[in-house]
Amino acid sequence: MDFNSYIFILLFLPLVLLGYYVLRLVRRVPLAQYWLILASLVFIGYADVAYYSFLFVSAGVNFLCAFLQQKISEKSLLKRLLMAFAIVGNVAILGYFKYSGFILANWNAYMGTEYIAKTLLVPIGISFWTFQQIAFQVDVNRGTISKLRLSDYLFYSFYFPKLVQGPIAKYQNLVSVFHDEERRKFNTDMFACGLWFFVVGLAKKVLVADVLAAAVKWGYSTSVDVMTSMDAMLVVLCYSLQIYFDFSGYSHMAVGVSKMLNIDIMDNFDAPYQAKSIMEFWKRWHISLTTFLREYIYFPLGGSKKGKVRTYLNTMIIFLLSGLWHGASWTYVVWGAMHGVASCLNRMFHKQWEKLSGVVRWLFTFIFVNITWTFFRAPSVEYATKILGKVVRVDNRGVSDGLLETFRITEFKYFAAKFDWFNDMLAGCKGLEMVIFVLTALIISLNVKDRAEQFKPTVVKCVMTMVLFLWSVISLANVVEYIYGSF
Repeated sequence: MDFNSYIFILLFLPLVLLGYYVLRLVRRVPLAQYWLILASLVFIGYADVAYYSFLFVSAGVNFLCAFLQQKISEKSLLKRLLMAFAIVGNVAILGYFKYSGFILANWNAYMGTEYIAKTLLVPIGISFWTFQQIAFQVDVNRGTISKLRLSDYLFYSFYFPKLVQGPIAKYQNLVSVFHDEERRKFNTDMFACGLWFFVVGLAKKVLVADVLAAAVKWGYSTSVDVMTSMDAMLVVLCYSLQIYFDFSGYSHMAVGVSKMLNIDIMDNFDAPYQAKSIMEFWKRWHISLTTFLREYIYFPLGGSKKGKVRTYLNTMIIFLLSGLWHGASWTYVVWGAMHGVASCLNRMFHKQWEKLSGVVRWLFTFIFVNITWTFFRAPSVEYATKILGKVVRVDNRGVSDGLLETFRITEFKYFAAKFDWFNDMLAGCKGLEMVIFVLTALIISLNVKDRAEQFKPTVVKCVMTMVLFLWSVISLANVVEYIYGSF
């Protein structure tokens, strides 16, 4: 079930909110918690009930390992072995479902064999699920989770807003917020904030990301040889904007739904395209993934305390893992490696970099991010290099009619029919729709504030919420699946 669907917005979410607050009013916290667990199972089952078998088995084994760890003395070898068993098990399951085909394909390519990979039903959000379970096991082993309840664990594991695409939450943070006595009462400010963030996220996805998706789809389904350099440049830029509005839109909706339930989950974005270095970019983009990699992999490897060589090696490890985590393809590995090398260089020449003007630092960072997103989206490394080569050659500055057609959206047609002056502008300037749309999306991405704590209710936001909600719901007929839904 997608957040950007009629059944979620008009049926599922209202019922979840109503049932939750009714059960909270009778002061039965376990019932309210079980209600959210049940709702989450319905959310999962709507996609495919076959996912239940994986999730129940995985949750059962993970909870048992954690429960046994808490019953064992602090310095016991058995306790560490239980944690290792759980982590290896989670990684092995992820590898089986997500990477077995990739490994077998590369084995066939290098060894000349013809083994056929079995087609597997990959559980939804398995990458996010795996990292959350690993974080849970490590926190239990470290003793940061003092009291372990099955209902709390099921709530943490299945909680639907963050299940499919994150953010990657910490057990102690999510559970402690749920059990906060002050959270029993309906909070108008929290609900208003949640409604605003949900609607803004929905608008980001439906009104912006899905239009950009059509342009990107045209670009990656068209031969690079027949594309102009301007086509290639626009397709690269459009994908950078699409993935931002798509993923940040989902994250906004997840935060919004949680706040409407009077529950806090971490913000996953903080205006990443305003970053003036790659290191700053990763403090702003997919914050929960960056936090996980830093706390559960980078620091245990020694972080930056083992000398410069180890620091750079550890940096490359986490970025290569980040690339592989996103998908089973060499394009993701290259994407991760490029960010790893850039982060090492950023750390190496930090003083020299800071001496450059802010505009120059931002421009180079933004261009680099656009280049790397090309590898993230392309079907192959070769295709990515071809489309980037087309950009660099600048052999034709025209824009193809096929690309322009993707921006002739209903809203532009409506205004053109209503206002003659706007219709005359569109007729007199070919591609004006595209220029307006892409520039608006770019300006929003460079100026919008993504953090929930910065929200302040105003009359203007109230009106904007109603307008954006109606506009988005009317536009739901043309929705496109989330990019991060496949991870």
